[in-house]
Amino acid sequence: MAELKVLLVIPPYEFNDIYPDYQVSLPFLDNIKLVPGATQPLGLAYIISSLKKSGFTVEFIDGVFETEESMVEKIGKFDPDVLGIQTTSPIWEKALSLAEKIKQLKEDIIIGVGGSHVNTVGGSCIEDSNDLDFAVQGDGDLILKELCEEIEKGKNCFETSGVVWKDVNNEIIENKPLPRTIENLDEVPFPDHEIIDIEDYCPSIGFYRDLPSANLVTSRGCLNACEFCHARKFHHRQRSVENVIQEMKELKNLGVKDIIIYDQDFGAKPDFAFRLCEKIIENKLDFYIGANMRIDSFDEELLKKMKKAGFWRVFYGLESGVQKNLDRVFKNIKIEKSREVVENTDEIGLQVFGSFMFGIPEETYQEGIKTIEFAKSLPLSFAKFTAFSPWPGSEIWNNPEKYGSLDRSYKSMSMNKVNFVPNTMEKGDIDKLLKKGFREFYLRPNYIAKRVKNIRTWEDFKQNFRGLASFIRA
Repeated sequence: MAELKVLLVIPPYEFNDIYPDYQVSLPFLDNIKLVPGATQPLGLAYIISSLKKSGFTVEFIDGVFETEESMVEKIGKFDPDVLGIQTTSPIWEKALSLAEKIKQLKEDIIIGVGGSHVNTVGGSCIEDSNDLDFAVQGDGDLILKELCEEIEKGKNCFETSGVVWKDVNNEIIENKPLPRTIENLDEVPFPDHEIIDIEDYCPSIGFYRDLPSANLVTSRGCLNACEFCHARKFHHRQRSVENVIQEMKELKNLGVKDIIIYDQDFGAKPDFAFRLCEKIIENKLDFYIGANMRIDSFDEELLKKMKKAGFWRVFYGLESGVQKNLDRVFKNIKIEKSREVVENTDEIGLQVFGSFMFGIPEETYQEGIKTIEFAKSLPLSFAKFTAFSPWPGSEIWNNPEKYGSLDRSYKSMSMNKVNFVPNTMEKGDIDKLLKKGFREFYLRPNYIAKRVKNIRTWEDFKQNFRGLASFIRA
């Protein structure tokens, strides 16, 4: 085989596929997006770097900027040997449609899938389509590189571990371990910012302070096992401080002003986090930085150091204002501790973004109201209200009739939409709570005054405008 050409894509999609309409855009100004935004696909950026390092010709197309027709045309022009589709559950059907169109265009192309959908439901998802040849489960920057090396050698079977594939008889073969992960993250090339241009992207409201904004991870996996999160399948692995600092220096040279650290819990290893902050200060790396943390990872000295290092926002998964509901999803935090941590974080001078969910098994509508009141009682700068959505393989997914009703269609598998309704509620109750939480939290006079006071950049102003427009639609 001649030099292997690899094309990585995200299927064409619209924000309406993931978010409720009132959060997406204004009917008369569809080009102005409201709450949602598109962030640089970090996983694919890592894979591209790995493939380039091995000498493959690589291109990328992001479906957030494309229609299916325009993407098919671009794929045809590039004429790849291997097409890798990264997909989430809500757009799985769009991935299948794209694969079908490309197989019709080029019968001998090898098409694979990866991403959060595959990691959640398992590699056997390729049974959903005759047009899919393989699935990658785990760290794609390791697995896909090795698989492409096999393909380039002309092998008619796949031996790379972490791959689920179809043999000549259309039988499903699993190359274990599944999922397969990288242990030494310092060996991984930094994400590619040439093909995937940072300046093409703008994150969702509340997640960034200025542009250009870039994503970064200091670790992969998670130490916890919350019932509603697919990250629990992957054990925690940490990069070194020096490795992260080197990547931050590269981002600074690219003109990046804002960094979103997408670790599941930036405070999981507090010694690491503290030393990283010290090095950011020492190297005079001037960014706006936002991060995710768990309530039980709060450390006052760490957050004070984060503030000095340029961190401006911490995201906490608070989930509920009712203790029994927190216990039901194995969150392992206490309501009193949540309040204490949010108040202390605010006092340190960091803005707090809190997430909450409705529709937890055995939750009532009145308990949902208590959660909204709890959110309003906290000094939060941002709040996100979502629906409880069980993942495939969980007890609720396998036995929904014990707990309520479940729509198992993949397009409904978004925490921004309602796919599970507990026996103690009706679907309309959850829809009502989602809108009620959104409106009541953000339309308080004291809150609006606080938001105006905190405007520091032009992007801050635009985010506030977009937020106001979404309230009008809601």
